[in-house]
Amino acid sequence: MTRLVLPRLALASCLVGIGVLAFAPLASDPGTGNDKLNHLLAFGVLAALADRSFPGPGPGKGWVKWVSLMAYGLLIEGVQSFLPYREASGWDLLADGAGIGLYVVAARLVATLRAGRTRPAMSSANPRRGA
Repeated sequence: MTRLVLPRLALASCLVGIGVLAFAPLASDPGTGNDKLNHLLAFGVLAALADRSFPGPGPGKGWVKWVSLMAYGLLIEGVQSFLPYREASGWDLLADGAGIGLYVVAARLVATLRAGRTRPAMSSANPRRGA
């Protein structure tokens, strides 16, 4: 249980930080200078932290986590539509989903590669042991 405290604190901190940046009247976009890239990176990091904070059913799996993050992105865009100094964008939501998707693909690929390395090697001459 204690191993989940740090990832959950990091996730909560990132959610608050992203919310502050999303709703603040900023003169210019912070981060990379590219709004869509900022969304992609932010939601990729959020996905990694959510996966680490709420483990199971496996790395990159758990649709509830991804739907929850997309709902957070939708909330941000919804609030921004009411702010006179910000504007909502479907492209931002698409970039959020792309960041989550890239994390999911990467996490599953890494898990698959790790699982492949841990399997015992089978000899081609004797494919069944003990036979």
